[in-house]
Amino acid sequence: MNRIGIVSNDPKELGEIVEGQINRAEVVVIAGGVGGAAAEAVRSVLAELGEKKGKTFLVGFAAETADHEANAREKLERKHLDAIAVNDVGGGRGFGTGENALVVLWGKDGRRDLGTADKATLAARLWDTIEELRCS
Repeated sequence: MNRIGIVSNDPKELGEIVEGQINRAEVVVIAGGVGGAAAEAVRSVLAELGEKKGKTFLVGFAAETADHEANAREKLERKHLDAIAVNDVGGGRGFGTGENALVVLWGKDGRRDLGTADKATLAARLWDTIEELRCS
């Protein structure tokens, strides 16, 4: 596994970093900043990656405050993702809190609720789900 940590908020630089990895990767999970330049950079790069990902399984994140699954499904399709992990961040949930809730969406109507747990537990459940989806 090759993990790329925090990178620039510049979409061009971020794009170059990720594109250097995409052709070698079986799975790419990309999450970004919650607002401002970081979020915009990730949105820009994720849309481009979806169009040229080839066989790479591409997973994005959607932090939503309303119409969670509808908004996430639209992003899933528009960005050509294989799956999207969505969480409700309304009312301050999701950022800097002990527990979070996560739902994974894929295809036209695929859905798995990963429940509520600490971030490490949800990350493990997300990875298990990604592996199952890739093998199905």
